Amino acid sequence: MSGYNSIAEVRSITRETLMQEGRDPRDYNVTGIVRDAFYSRSPGYGYGYGARDEQAWRAAVTRHRKSNA
Repeated sequence: MSGYNSIAEVRSITRETLMQEGRDPRDYNVTGIVRDAFYSRSPGYGYGYGARDEQAWRAAVTRHRKSNA
């Protein structure tokens, strides 16, 4: 994951990544994961992957698992 043009693209990539990991995106707050794992670059430059490493990604995913899932 590196740079993305829109927040919609970031959400889509997040859902796809969760599915690749064998997770159901409906069990997660995707918006929360996006907020914690990505950052907005300056206007016109899209979004970047802000999680420093895989542990940061895992922490965001764990933190945003819905409690009823």
